[in-house]
This record gives sequence, C-alpha cells and structure tokens, in this order.
Amino acid sequence: MDEGVLYFDKVRPDLDFMNEIFKFDARNLPQTDSSKISQFCVALSQFVIYLKSEMNRMQSEIHMKQRFIDSTVSMLLTSDLLKEHKTKTAAVDYIVNNSDGCQKARSEIGGLKDQLILLEGQDKNLLELVNAFKRELTRRENEMYSIRTERR
Repeated sequence: MDEGVLYFDKVRPDLDFMNEIFKFDARNLPQTDSSKISQFCVALSQFVIYLKSEMNRMQSEIHMKQRFIDSTVSMLLTSDLLKEHKTKTAAVDYIVNNSDGCQKARSEIGGLKDQLILLEGQDKNLLELVNAFKRELTRRENEMYSIRTERR
C-alpha cells in the first residue's frame, strides 16, 4: 500500500482548541469573528478525520485480536475436547477461558467495542456542528452582500 494513503494518520488535533470549540457559547456567536468561525470549521473537520481514523484503528485491533483468538482455538480444538464438551461453542469457551492470552484478548475486544459504542455517530454530530458554523458564515456573507447592494 502506498504510504501516502495513510497521511490522515498524521492528524493530531489541538486539544485545547477543540476544548474551546466544544465549550463555545452560542450566545457569543454575533461577536465572534468570521475568521475564528472558519478556524472552528477546519479544526472540527480535522477532528472528524482523526475520530474516524481512530475508530477504524480500533476496528482493526478488534479484528486482529479476534483472529488471534480464532487461531489459538483452531490449534487447541481437538475431537476429544469436542466430545468432552458436547458442543463446539462449549469447547471454544473452555479453550478461551483457560488461555490467559485469549482471555486478555477477549477482554480488550470488549473494551474496544464499548469505546466504539460511545463514539458511534459522533462524526455525524460533529459534521452537523461544522455545517451550522458554515451556515453562519454564509448568512454573514449574504448580509454583507445585502448591505453593499443597498448602498448603491
């Protein structure tokens, strides 16, 4: 894979600035300079890229850990174990529960899935905020245009 494809991975948002954006009081919008609002749009868009790349990284990690569990189970699963536990599911659970590596991987998978649940849909929410700021910039631009045309 061309390394340029992964350049998005270089996005590291300024957390202090992101904090400022998230704490922005909408009542201050009329006094907020348009260039500041443009900065908000760019920073939020970069944050969406960062968020999506982190979510994809978590998904990749989940798949990697699941493959580890699956390969460990396939190596240790024997016909004797299947007979002893009567079902494949019970035999797999036995193997996973008796393997420290598999237990750790399963626990980490659970934690990553919990994080993904918390992050699910947040990219759309952030894009809504970007769009709201963009609409404000457009509104200001239209207002300025109206003022200029009235003066003529």
